[in-house]
Amino acid sequence: MADETLHTILNEVKQAKYFTIIVDSTVDIGRIDQFSFSLRFVNEHGDIKENCLCFEELPNAIANDYFTIIKNVMEKYKLDISICRGQDYNGDNTMRGRFSGLQSKIKDITPLALYIHCCAHDLNLVLIDAMISSINGVLFLVPVEQVAVPVGGRAYLPCDTRSPGHQEPGFSMVMWFVEQKGNNNPDGGYVRPASPVTAGEPIFT
Repeated sequence: MADETLHTILNEVKQAKYFTIIVDSTVDIGRIDQFSFSLRFVNEHGDIKENCLCFEELPNAIANDYFTIIKNVMEKYKLDISICRGQDYNGDNTMRGRFSGLQSKIKDITPLALYIHCCAHDLNLVLIDAMISSINGVLFLVPVEQVAVPVGGRAYLPCDTRSPGHQEPGFSMVMWFVEQKGNNNPDGGYVRPASPVTAGEPIFT
């Protein structure tokens, strides 16, 4: 069924002719950088479609590695990168760099592939900045973490000795921002916000 679905998507892409590539990466719980590759296009009925084709392991989060994986994926699925008309990435220099970023490497092959700063990423940055600007704001949003906690799982407050970058299954990202905010205080160390729970206690059950 997976192969049939992929075959259907690829047929739609080829019928549409032009497409936008969407790539991103994130480190999973095993500390492996996972690269996602998606395509956005308009089908023959005029509907905007956006489909993820694959996930690949990313050796290093540098422009050359992104570019190599994109070329390999294009060859694997017999897609013509010269008809790519858009590049939708986040806004860091690795992706948007005009001279050595990923978008410049794609433009060397297909100059009409316009770089677009991902709107979802823009919104994410705004929300993160707004959230970490106020400890009270962060604590107000803690219940939202319930949406991200797997069914039957738990989210825990970080212990004082846990490094900011360390994460475990069910670890609350909202509380990680609180810890980061505390670690940036002038006196150093972690300032625990007022909370009815203590480190190591489950926030949600």
